[in-house]
Amino acid sequence: MTGLLATVFGVYFLCAGLGMLLRKGWASEIIDEFENSTALTFSIGALILMASTAVLLHHNIWTGWREIIVSIMVWGAAIKGALILIYPAALFKFARVYIPNDKVTKVWAVAVMALGAALLFL
Repeated sequence: MTGLLATVFGVYFLCAGLGMLLRKGWASEIIDEFENSTALTFSIGALILMASTAVLLHHNIWTGWREIIVSIMVWGAAIKGALILIYPAALFKFARVYIPNDKVTKVWAVAVMALGAALLFL
């Protein structure tokens, strides 16, 4: 299961990172639209929390680097889903601090792509 999850996360990180790298202002647009839609915020939070909880029931493994990275990402997703449902303003504030402009977004994009590549090829 670790290989499957690493592949899923890896493909997602490569595509999301490449999208952020190629589309100027895209990350900020996503945050703006997400923040302005209560229904979308709730729905995505619920979906993330439910999906990550389901995965955690089968993958909460803390041996081997790949297993640990996948478990950390799934726990992070569960926490993010809960935070979106409980206190979404904190998530939006965090996002605005760490994605303040396109230069910083490009750094994050490269880092996300590097993690995706590591998950796929290591």
